[in-house]
Amino acid sequence: MSQQIIITVFAEDRPGIIRDISTVILNHQGNWLDSSLSQLAGKFAGIILVSANNKNIAKLKTDLLPLSSAEFCLSV
Repeated sequence: MSQQIIITVFAEDRPGIIRDISTVILNHQGNWLDSSLSQLAGKFAGIILVSANNKNIAKLKTDLLPLSSAEFCLSV
């Protein structure tokens, strides 16, 4: 059985933001279902809908949170 989570991100725009997030999702056999991503005045903003197996969802959330920093705000 799978669960869905919503990831929000706001950061200085730079190459690799999507790669960093999608790598964690892929490592936990998650599926990127939908998203709304924008570049606004040098900032990157996005909302991402992800599904993953119930047994992987807790670890997926845990492994996403270290991406957040002073310059990169990510929440699950």
